[in-house]
Amino acid sequence: MQFVQDQTSIPVPTVVESWEERKHTLILMRRIPGEPLSKAWPKLSMDEKERIAKQTAEYLQDLRKLQSDNIQSLGGRPVFSNFLFRDKNSETPHGPLASDNELWSDMERGLKETIPEAARTQLRQCMPSATPYTFTHGDLTNVNIMVENGSLTGIIDWERSGYFPVWWEYVCTSVPDSEEDREWKALLRKYMPDHSAAREFWLDYYYLCRNLDSERARKFVEKVRSETR
Repeated sequence: MQFVQDQTSIPVPTVVESWEERKHTLILMRRIPGEPLSKAWPKLSMDEKERIAKQTAEYLQDLRKLQSDNIQSLGGRPVFSNFLFRDKNSETPHGPLASDNELWSDMERGLKETIPEAARTQLRQCMPSATPYTFTHGDLTNVNIMVENGSLTGIIDWERSGYFPVWWEYVCTSVPDSEEDREWKALLRKYMPDHSAAREFWLDYYYLCRNLDSERARKFVEKVRSETR
């Protein structure tokens, strides 16, 4: 949060103090005014929802300027994301990763063992280049967007942030926490740089990792088989 506050104009909580206690880091911070978007959503007009999405996307442009040679968190530490890598454990560290091949190598571990090699090869070919590795919030769910009087007042919960593929901020809006969060993220994507190809790649990857009986996974494997006959 201190890094984002120093490097961008994004409104984030101001850290008053932080300290270690029993292997945990505790942080005292100033509260962002307003309420979570999740609470305000039913009361907002469509114009207000659009304005908040535009404001959020404009602030995210500040993050696009913050780039790294590696996929990593601040200080060269690993990143954590059980959606990008489909880990069983959300605390599994990844990286630093210095190339698309290294990224794919970590991602591929999440695929079901029964997926044919041709499908793996095709999926890898569909993965857009991840560079430039761009500073990313990574969890723009509606509970992390603070609003007041129909306007954005802050973005909170930066614990999963770091330098990720340039398309990851857009793509990870594909993971909703609720129907209202799904509506919010679809609206937000309208105003973000378009990475639709990366989103389609990741959705194929997600279902191939999660459930081979899903319609999307079956269609992908069947299409590859028909093309390789």
